[in-house]
Amino acid sequence: MELIEIKDKIEYYLDKDHFENIHSGAFYGVLEVLFNFVSEGVEAVKDRQKALAWVCDAVMGSGKTTAIEVLLKYLADHKSSVPLLLVFNEKSLMKRIYDSLHKYGAGKRKYNLIEYVQTENINEVVHTLTKFQFVCITQQRFRDLTLGYGNWNDFRIFHEGTEPFHKDIERLVIVDEMPILFDESVFDISSKDNSVDWFDKMAEASKLTPSEIQFGRTMIMMLMTYEMLDSEESRTYTKPLIEGIKDSKMQERFEQILDKINIDESDFESTRKYKWFKKLLNWDGVGAIDRHSKGVSIICSRLIQYHKRGNILILDGTAKWNKVIYEKTYVIKEVTNFYNYSQRIKIHIKDINTSKESRENKDYDIHGKIASDFRELKEKLDTKVFPLSSKSDVKNYINNGVISPEQQEFYESQNIGEDTLPINLLNTRGKEELSDYNAIALMNIPIRNPQFYKIMAVGLFGVECNLEQNNKRQEQDNTGWFKDVQIQELFEKNLLADMLQIIHRTNLRKIKATSLNHVVLYTHLIGWGAKLQEALDIPKESLRYDIVGDKYNFISKCEEFAKKTRSFLEKQGDYFNNNSYTAGQIIKGDSFKNFIKKNWDDGYKSEKLNEIFNSYGIDISLDKKQNGKAWRSFSLTEDTHRQVYSVI
Repeated sequence: MELIEIKDKIEYYLDKDHFENIHSGAFYGVLEVLFNFVSEGVEAVKDRQKALAWVCDAVMGSGKTTAIEVLLKYLADHKSSVPLLLVFNEKSLMKRIYDSLHKYGAGKRKYNLIEYVQTENINEVVHTLTKFQFVCITQQRFRDLTLGYGNWNDFRIFHEGTEPFHKDIERLVIVDEMPILFDESVFDISSKDNSVDWFDKMAEASKLTPSEIQFGRTMIMMLMTYEMLDSEESRTYTKPLIEGIKDSKMQERFEQILDKINIDESDFESTRKYKWFKKLLNWDGVGAIDRHSKGVSIICSRLIQYHKRGNILILDGTAKWNKVIYEKTYVIKEVTNFYNYSQRIKIHIKDINTSKESRENKDYDIHGKIASDFRELKEKLDTKVFPLSSKSDVKNYINNGVISPEQQEFYESQNIGEDTLPINLLNTRGKEELSDYNAIALMNIPIRNPQFYKIMAVGLFGVECNLEQNNKRQEQDNTGWFKDVQIQELFEKNLLADMLQIIHRTNLRKIKATSLNHVVLYTHLIGWGAKLQEALDIPKESLRYDIVGDKYNFISKCEEFAKKTRSFLEKQGDYFNNNSYTAGQIIKGDSFKNFIKKNWDDGYKSEKLNEIFNSYGIDISLDKKQNGKAWRSFSLTEDTHRQVYSVI
């Protein structure tokens, strides 16, 4: 009913130009999910039913944030007793929604319609939030409140009516973008300070004596080290650390020191680590022991139970690829994907080793090689290309001209207190400026530190999962990183979600448009090209391959063999016949034959072979014998044959 009413009056809630730029089918699909959630959520609160836990699976660009804005205006007009808590990933987006609704409310003299909370104003507004129908907070604050840091009731309850005769109503929660999912802490036993840095901060805030601080530090490191040695080759999860000093005077003194810690005077991260350490100290199976190439870590992680805080709807454009995170707890509501990817995307794989180690090695000059290729790429595509770089590489790409002065402003550091954070390869959420570009180049694949995926795995699958990594990740076609099948799948889906999030930030985001968009990946892990092709369901023809800097000497070898083949064919030909020959006939021995055999079945390289040999006036054809076997033969193209022998 509400949706029909809004469709009839859409220009009342939304600027006409704005509405014409979005896809109405996708937008109304999201809006329908929002209204259904509100309707069923209100009933769940009223009847004290089991709380709703929904995820709206609407692909990026479907107009989710715009739909939220329209929903709020409608509720403000027709259902003032339906309060919402709105959670945003970026302060700038939160402020935009606030400004729009505050202006809308002021026009109707509803001055208590909406409020937003951030670090700068929390002390001023926190005790007034119950007056406002809509309250906006950041994802970080939502996480903290859910984990018990702060008074949840200040944000959860809305007072309907006049004080002191008001009625308490529980807010429904709508989260824009995937929230912070895991409550985690990592104790790095190999690090100089990581396992005790939290204790140092809390000890200082709690005014422990130097003797107590030294004893506490020593005990933490000793218990961690003992656990590392005791678990070696026997188990992958922790036993209670206290067992190492059970029933001793050391245990008694250590526990007395920990009891003196003043949580109220400590920062959030240190307090979280303290709580995890207390669990490690006394409980079995709290942490997973991760033995990796750089040492040993204890990973503690759990999935944050947001749904236990009330009725919640998460709007996540990557839900399709992150179902393993949601499927056990949330009901996934799918919205039709209206994108025509096959007509609008070309993926260009640029084969060059862009691992962190290679990029940091100055002898390899990875940034220089990419810069040279990038300049050629822009000329070929004849369109603006946005180069998306890792944080650590930004200066290099500014210095060699890959990042233009115009684009540089998006990379410049900003204070954490400002509305937006600078763009980088791992931060494109909410970056609407990318929608002006029809081409985007990922300077390397946005693979995160392996610990990031291990934290997710422990939180989802438990402390006994196998965290071992494969040693062959750097191989060209290999996308595998983890030995455990379910962790590998988690890694692949999460990385695909990150890449697709980036791709949908470009002009592709405008679903109604028909423009072609180019996605360029600089990577040696070319298997990810096929993964993207499969995820987007685009034809193989939409995937292009090229080698940057001829890292395998493949191009130079092609050139060498093409020259020799051309010379051979010219000597063997005559005016009337253009005969074809096999690799073994052209060059004695196995070098040419093996080169063709090794590279031909690789779709990317066979295309390059054909391209280079054709530039030398040579056709490569596939001939079949009667027994079904096939071999490749080489001959001059018709045009080349005419030119060489002046055939009229």
